[in-house]
Amino acid sequence: MLHTSEQTSSTESHIRIISAHRADPAKVRDYEQTPRQRPRVAEMKDHYDFSKGARGKFYR
Repeated sequence: MLHTSEQTSSTESHIRIISAHRADPAKVRDYEQTPRQRPRVAEMKDHYDFSKGARGKFYR
């Protein structure tokens, strides 16, 4: 169980309580068989130049 809170104004806030449990096999099967809509990916602009880029330069 966990919660999140968001202050929406000086007098109001939204609190979300999230409870999770292990899914039974029927729920897992239903979830896995439900088609999902892929998020829209923004197209890469032609003027971006990565020819001098270093892969993993800032990776820690």
